[in-house]
Amino acid sequence: IEAALRLKEAYSANITAITMGPSKSLEVLKEAIALGVDDAAILSDPKFSGSDTCATSKVLAASVKEKFPDTDLILFGQSAIDGETSQTGPSTAVRLGYPFVCHVNEIVEINNDKIIINTETETYKEVLEIQMPAVLCISNYVFKPRIPKINGYIRSQDYNYKSYNIYEL
Repeated sequence: IEAALRLKEAYSANITAITMGPSKSLEVLKEAIALGVDDAAILSDPKFSGSDTCATSKVLAASVKEKFPDTDLILFGQSAIDGETSQTGPSTAVRLGYPFVCHVNEIVEINNDKIIINTETETYKEVLEIQMPAVLCISNYVFKPRIPKINGYIRSQDYNYKSYNIYEL
């Protein structure tokens, strides 16, 4: 979220946070709205219960195609805290036919329909220019998250969250 908020500040980007899970996942979206995310949607359906990375990427890709077709850039964390497989972002990108890059530690510039990024792992560093729309997996702990302001918390309480289930995708 912090990487997206920095893009919003630098490029007047519009951010939509999407989560997939049960209704208790709304807490994550409330925090995203409190931080400054513009819109939020929850993908919730009992059929999603126990989804692995393959099923999750199918649902996420379908939601982008059907509900958010004008998306330029999709940001994921490098890995999830539950399984740490690092597969959901790349799998979603493949299903969408978008280029993707993992281990992103800096978004240098967005220029027209291209994005310049830095990647780094234990064994290499690269500067890449990628055509958008694209998917980036942001390295964990690269950006220090900001703390929501009181106005953000107030907005998050009154926000009308979008909710989609499998029959709408």
